[in-house]
Amino acid sequence: MSLTKIGLNLSTKFGVRNGSYLHVGTRVRGLKRDPVESLKNPHGLHYDSLVKDGHVSTVKQGLNLEKYGIDLPDDIITQCLTHKSFAQGIKPYNQKLSIIGGHFVKYQACLHSLGLPVSERQLSQSVQSEPVINGLNFGMLGKGSSKMLISKQSTAEFLQRRNLDKLVFWNKRDTQKSHKYNGEYTVLQTVLNSVVGSVYLLHGQDKATEYVLHELFSDNSDSLTKISESLLANRDTTEKL
Repeated sequence: MSLTKIGLNLSTKFGVRNGSYLHVGTRVRGLKRDPVESLKNPHGLHYDSLVKDGHVSTVKQGLNLEKYGIDLPDDIITQCLTHKSFAQGIKPYNQKLSIIGGHFVKYQACLHSLGLPVSERQLSQSVQSEPVINGLNFGMLGKGSSKMLISKQSTAEFLQRRNLDKLVFWNKRDTQKSHKYNGEYTVLQTVLNSVVGSVYLLHGQDKATEYVLHELFSDNSDSLTKISESLLANRDTTEKL
């Protein structure tokens, strides 16, 4: 039997059709993801729905921006919510805004700590490691309470209490492992810092200072001040047990 009779004429040129498999669902190493899936955050929210479905307005309300007369454009809010790990960096992400805001928040946290009340121990003893200079409490700088005030954990809980963490766009390293392994607290901290950085750049230092002092470092139950105090108290209790 000749090869021609069974359709295998070797002199004939055959066209080759290549097919690509676009993976949907949990990320699998080595498989190309469907572009639609690659634009979803860990909670299944699609990037394009932020503005379309009104989620940007939810962020503005959750952060009480209107209360301070702060109007950030929708595209800036979207950028603040986007971490550099998301979608291989093809969307505007918040890294540089976060750096600016992070330094400003740290500066304001230092000023806040300097103005805290002097403890009885500081008043009764001459403690070189806890100096009080011209009424400023330099002894609080570097203390646990000062560090916890702007820690990743405090910042993450700040956004979680306001139900904004599910609106953040980032990629987990491994969906089967813990938030600590995936760096979720670090990602959430970049979001808040980038919002502050945006306020600083678009509305100036005075407005950014007002927002940080009255929204982040206030006596409200969901402020960084109260959250950090609660975390420290829980940690102290755990250590004693």
